[in-house]
Amino acid sequence: MKLSLSRTFACSCPGRHIAKRGLIVLKGTELLPNNKAITARVTSEKKFALQLSALQARTSAPYIDDENQLAVQRLVAENQLAMQRLAGENKREMERLVYDNKQAMERLVYDNKQAMECLVYDNKRAMERLVYDNKREMERLVYDNKRAMERLVYDNNNKSHQEIRVPPMIVVGLCVLLRLLLLPAAN
Repeated sequence: MKLSLSRTFACSCPGRHIAKRGLIVLKGTELLPNNKAITARVTSEKKFALQLSALQARTSAPYIDDENQLAVQRLVAENQLAMQRLAGENKREMERLVYDNKQAMERLVYDNKQAMECLVYDNKRAMERLVYDNKREMERLVYDNKRAMERLVYDNNNKSHQEIRVPPMIVVGLCVLLRLLLLPAAN
């Protein structure tokens, strides 16, 4: 926590309360852990505030005397500058985080769109391949069926021709028999 020794500062900054002997304690202003200059300055401010508090406790003065007023004003000004700088750094960090988040979301949307397009394209290609293979299989089955039907018709025709055919000796024998039968009727 930061300490300040100015009542005017207490009136102009939110998030603080007035402690005993005129000390103003600021709440909610955390320091960046890696900023050594700010932590060193805050440490020196705390020492100075403790010294002033001890001085006031000895003299029972409710407020800071005129002799230390310039030091207090300097500390207040440094506090305000540090808070403004921290606010600016926080704002820049938030803007960077928002920008990084936006970039990540755009990248995610783009990657998702690319993946969906690849899936749609692959699905379309697979469907075209299935349709083509199915068409080829149907053509092959129709051709095989046609060939089988032609073969059946051909075999059936050959069997019927073979069944109708009479060996020549039987034909000659039938002709002779017919003549013999018809000869006595002619006489």
